[in-house]
Amino acid sequence: MFRTTGLVLAALVILAGTAISGKPEVNGLVQGKCEDQVGEHSRFLLKTARIGISGDLTDNVFASVQIDAALDPIILDAFIKYDLSRYALFTAGQFKIPFGFETSITRFELEAIERSLVVSHLMNNGMSAPYLRDLGLMVTGKYMAFTYDVAVVNGTGYDYTDSTGSANRLLGLGMDNNNAKDIVGRVGVGVPMLAGLGFSVYQGKWADNPDRDAWGLYFQVDTGRVVFQYEYIRGKGRLVDDQWQGDKFSGYYLVLGYRIKSYIEPVIKLDKLDPDWDESDDKLTDMHYGLNFNLERKARLQVFYREGKMGDSYRNHGWLAQVSAKF
Repeated sequence: MFRTTGLVLAALVILAGTAISGKPEVNGLVQGKCEDQVGEHSRFLLKTARIGISGDLTDNVFASVQIDAALDPIILDAFIKYDLSRYALFTAGQFKIPFGFETSITRFELEAIERSLVVSHLMNNGMSAPYLRDLGLMVTGKYMAFTYDVAVVNGTGYDYTDSTGSANRLLGLGMDNNNAKDIVGRVGVGVPMLAGLGFSVYQGKWADNPDRDAWGLYFQVDTGRVVFQYEYIRGKGRLVDDQWQGDKFSGYYLVLGYRIKSYIEPVIKLDKLDPDWDESDDKLTDMHYGLNFNLERKARLQVFYREGKMGDSYRNHGWLAQVSAKF
């Protein structure tokens, strides 16, 4: 109820503004996925069903709302941006927080269907569940090849549910669970459409528990033919059954792809995670081998074989296939 009402109100505001200043833009993403894991049930999934509306309210003010209705309909984005200059762009509302590289790209752009183990662990550890979106204020800017992003957010994510099972949603009952605010920052340097290097940091609290923190660095190259991505993340803390645990974790992934033609790209991905430094037998490793078929600029077929291990033992292995279309 709250989510639907909030979405309608936000969309009406954008439509009213863009009716005066220009035409609103409607965009969306649909993804269907098939999994056939050895020892588990094969299944078809509607993974993503997103639609958004955005537009310029004035020459310097931009607004956007996006929802995902694949499972339980949720508002992902609902923010307003004020473009003061290229050195300072202010964002207020609910947005994707500026941490890391893989978290900043869309699901459509992922080279190997799923987000990496360490990124998935980060997104579900209470830092901001589950897509690293949060409610707050952010300022971004760039100077020549350098970029920066700094955000102050609640730290409870866009979809926090408290211990009583009462859901607190954006534009409904969204609220922080402590008096502290979390700080997120990212700095980077790069050549647009070719290569980039960046460093991110996150510091905050979860309720009355000890401080939680994370940091990461990444390097990526895309020459048009060759794609290379590397990211390392280290952090502390995760949320388990609404209880905070101060486990230290770390992980990295490495992706290598080569576009033989504009429409076909073989990809190999090495993905590692140590979810708890105090445990010696819980390290996870995934290997992905597959092909991306870029059917059109806005349509994609991905077929991958994934082999997962915990220590030296098989965790799971099997085939994944996904079709994506955006508009």
